[in-house]
Amino acid sequence: MDSWLAPNTLDEPALESISIGAVIRRAGPRLVRDAFGPLAIFFAGWKLIGLTAGIGMAALFGVSVLAWSVYHTVSAFRQRSLVS
Repeated sequence: MDSWLAPNTLDEPALESISIGAVIRRAGPRLVRDAFGPLAIFFAGWKLIGLTAGIGMAALFGVSVLAWSVYHTVSAFRQRSLVS
């Protein structure tokens, strides 16, 4: 039998089944925060106060989410300096 026809004899790990519910539970909060958060803040500010307030509130929310994620993420530079 040719070697290219032989079955794979390597000990490969079995692939885990991924359920849709697990993906939604893991990615859902981030999706709501990053995608729908600024939009919801904009519409709430626009309808309750005015257009300028809605834009400003959405921008402030977006910048605060960005600052939070940058603060809680270990950059490659910091990670390399921690290892050394």
